[in-house]
Amino acid sequence: MITVYKESNGRISQTREVHMKFPSFILCLLVLCCSTVSADQIIQEGSLAGGEGINEHKIFLDRFDELNGSHQLNFVQLDFLTSLIGGGQSNGTGVPTQVFAQLRADYFFDAKLLADTEALIDTVILNNGPPGSFTVFDSSTAQLTIDQADDLTVWIGSDQLTLAAITEFMIDEDPASSVGFGAGGTVRYTVTYDFTILLTLGDVNLDGVVDLLDVAPFVALLNAGGYQAEADVNQDGVFDLLDVAPFVELLSGA
Repeated sequence: MITVYKESNGRISQTREVHMKFPSFILCLLVLCCSTVSADQIIQEGSLAGGEGINEHKIFLDRFDELNGSHQLNFVQLDFLTSLIGGGQSNGTGVPTQVFAQLRADYFFDAKLLADTEALIDTVILNNGPPGSFTVFDSSTAQLTIDQADDLTVWIGSDQLTLAAITEFMIDEDPASSVGFGAGGTVRYTVTYDFTILLTLGDVNLDGVVDLLDVAPFVALLNAGGYQAEADVNQDGVFDLLDVAPFVELLSGA
């Protein structure tokens, strides 16, 4: 495996991953994205893949929601992975065969290049000895960390932002059809928001602790249909009945 790191105005790294598909080497186009919350991090991840040649993609990401100032974004980390895998059947003729496959991915935001990766297979199959199968593999990774206040501003909000990606996949075999070479690839990305919670959840009366004295203002606020960040215990941006159970859990542990 070959790993490539590049730096430019920050810490940049990239990654790609490729899945082999036989007998065809045409890639299937997919755009997948999901979000998870773990501790003080929000993670969005997905994958891109395309057919042979050049393909353009859009990656839609949720911005970081500060939830009325209750959360502070520390940094954004983007990880890219590109992998390429191929294989075929040596024929035992002793005639060397050159196999080649390349998968590139470039990522942009507001027409500015964020990262670029390349997985490359370029090798000679000697075809010595008895016929047998062979597998070849390569991958490339990259990482970009954004931690300056001015640069983080664009990542904060309640809407989405869009990244652009251009992928290019090429495959060749010389002599043609000599070993039945096939290859495939997938491009994966992960976006991590690292943040700090700036308040004490459940401390509705704002005395610095979560205890029974918070019950009355919690209930009053719930009946009034109001909102307070400390009362939004499940951190979904809304104060409602879904906050009751986690609030009781906080009281139980107080």
